[in-house]
Amino acid sequence: MFKEKTFLKSLKRRQNLAMELFKNSSKQSLSLQNRGESSTALAGKGKQILQGQGEVLTHFISFPLAIYPELKKSVEAFQNSILGNNHDKKPLKFQGTLDEMGIEQSMFLSPCSLHLTVVMLKLESKESVVKAQNILESISASVRHALDNRPVYIRLKGLECMNGSLDKTRVLYAPVEEVGDEDRLLSACHVIIDAFVNAGFAGNDAKSRLKLHVTMMNATYRKDKSKGMTFDAREIHKVFGEKLWGEYLIREAHISKRSWIDRVLGFTSRCFQSKPESFSIISYRGNAAMDGSKKEKIVTLVWRPISTKSSTTVAEAGHEVQEAAQCSKSSEVSEGVSESASVVSAEKHSLSLEVGASLIKFIKGKEGTTQMKIEEETGVKIILPSSRNEDHITVEGGSVDCVTKASERIATIIDEVVKSPSLDYSHFVSLPLAIHPELVGKLVNFQNSILGNHSVAGDEQDVQPISESTSVAVGLRANSETNQVNVDIKSIPIVSYQPKAKGTDSSTLFDLGIEKSIFIKPNTFHLTVLMLKLWNKDRINAARDVLKCIHPHVMDALDNRPIFVRLKGLDCMRGSLAKARVLYAPVEEIGDEGRLLRACQVITDAFVKAGLVLEKDANQSLKLHATVMNARHRKRKDKRKKMETFDAREIHKQFGNEDWGEYLIREAHLSQRFVFDQSGYYRCCASIPFPEEHRA
Repeated sequence: MFKEKTFLKSLKRRQNLAMELFKNSSKQSLSLQNRGESSTALAGKGKQILQGQGEVLTHFISFPLAIYPELKKSVEAFQNSILGNNHDKKPLKFQGTLDEMGIEQSMFLSPCSLHLTVVMLKLESKESVVKAQNILESISASVRHALDNRPVYIRLKGLECMNGSLDKTRVLYAPVEEVGDEDRLLSACHVIIDAFVNAGFAGNDAKSRLKLHVTMMNATYRKDKSKGMTFDAREIHKVFGEKLWGEYLIREAHISKRSWIDRVLGFTSRCFQSKPESFSIISYRGNAAMDGSKKEKIVTLVWRPISTKSSTTVAEAGHEVQEAAQCSKSSEVSEGVSESASVVSAEKHSLSLEVGASLIKFIKGKEGTTQMKIEEETGVKIILPSSRNEDHITVEGGSVDCVTKASERIATIIDEVVKSPSLDYSHFVSLPLAIHPELVGKLVNFQNSILGNHSVAGDEQDVQPISESTSVAVGLRANSETNQVNVDIKSIPIVSYQPKAKGTDSSTLFDLGIEKSIFIKPNTFHLTVLMLKLWNKDRINAARDVLKCIHPHVMDALDNRPIFVRLKGLDCMRGSLAKARVLYAPVEEIGDEGRLLRACQVITDAFVKAGLVLEKDANQSLKLHATVMNARHRKRKDKRKKMETFDAREIHKQFGNEDWGEYLIREAHLSQRFVFDQSGYYRCCASIPFPEEHRA
């Protein structure tokens, strides 16, 4: 009893001492939240941040960012470059010295404590800490709902000062942006703040004071107070004002205790961090730990993924995984992933994902880093196919939860890759023109006249040498699988072009950026209606079905009459002829009724409705053209000279008004890029016929 009274008196004296220290320094140190500064600012010994008059803020809700090594490394490099501690790099040169700018090492935030602060809390006893933990547990469902049960990412970019001006800065911080700009993270923060305000652990104006940011420098950390409470950040802002610090997933929320509380007030309550996870639901698990002679319950706050309910039998678990796999086909997140599930044992579950062979490398990542990260964070084993032709991966784990979580991570990666230029287009809807031998002959001789040879040499898809016979022998054979007609060209008449375009002799072709690889292969000549990314069999099959289903509507758009086009002249796609990227033959519809464009629009609308077209492609207007030269196809790269363009001025002088002829559009193909059939045209995955010439 005596010891307890002595302890209480000692605790009271320390509290009074702390309050006195604050009063003495209050003129120099306003409330952190009133200044709008980072709630991570740790003042010197005895300095406390007040929520209201006489109220000491002891804890705070934080979103840790120090869990990301790349961010810590970036912040360390930022600090070292200013302080001149980078031994392998030259220090930054400022107009004044660090001392004149009021900068010293103690002002920089430790990279190991990087975080976002949601709300400051006043927890004066162990009981209040336990109550706060219970509050956080009770709002888990509301937090999940505010986040729409989806991961939330933030972007840190630039540097700004908190209030004041750069020449008299108190706090320099990195602004926070939510990736996607949906305000889901802000909504989740408001849910958390409201709960603690209602419990009396946070001020009523805490929500209005919320400003998510990451503090980089804070003058209140300065050890030498005689230098003042500001510093000159103008030179730093010039260098790092637009710096991109990166994008990061918010993995978990902590009840964190301010480091000076135990030293000043003698509190012994503890708050424990959790193992990082990737989705947003707060749950709890407890165990016992010894604190002196007393037992204390340790509560760990864990962010867990959205998952199916835990099963009690193998059959139940298997049913839930299969049900999730069936639902995934219609979900937006898993749109690109086909799933099939099987349960290996009571402790082991597996899920087979058809992701497409072209996407395997993105799931693996550079030197396997992406795969290892998913495995480490979700506790699964990802088995990649041994052959490049296989497109299935297997995810194995000890529970349905971890397997489902890993599959969702994989689906997110695929969604990001598909929308980026990293994944090239795999298919397209084409209107073949190479089925017309006379047009192929004209294109061959156009190329020969420029290159100065009698045949276009190249890979196995290039056109073979052509004899000078004036007769034409065309063999037609039906393909039973695709119901299309393949054309075998036995011989084609030579068109009487000039031997070469002026100024394009062999000694100057290189200077003009012209070589045989940038010419379109004559046997692939076509018009493009729509570009597609079909990365697995399900999407290819869906595209086939779409094309076949819309055939009657295409015929209606064409008024059930044959459609002819005229190719005339040459033009360049954007830019100038002197720096051309694409040279093409413009397309005109004979009769100018707009029937072909209407038919193309029917095709485009159907693929968009089926979800097979990227948003950026769906919003583009169609420009039918027949490409004859494209600098992107260039095989030879000269490091000494940029070869993204070529000089087409002399070619345009000779062929700018060339009449390539009039041709019937016979069919539309779903064509596969980079793969060719026996005729040399792109492999046909599906096709629909257009009205024939004899039809009324």
